[in-house]
Amino acid sequence: MTYRFQVLNEDGSLRVKEGDTYDIYSGGKQIGTGTVDKNGIFTLKSGQTARFAGKFAADGAPYIVRELVPDGA
Repeated sequence: MTYRFQVLNEDGSLRVKEGDTYDIYSGGKQIGTGTVDKNGIFTLKSGQTARFAGKFAADGAPYIVRELVPDGA
């Protein structure tokens, strides 16, 4: 199963945006890369994590990770 997420600033604007890339990890090892889509959505499978190089460390501002759950789930 694939899970969909967005990362938002506290004001609700997108923190990661279309074209941003991320590394996909599983078991502590990088297993691939991904690209954020036009709606600011990135995807992961169960047990995977995403790392966005340089997106969060620079300013230390708070952010929200939102999982997008399909209707009826």
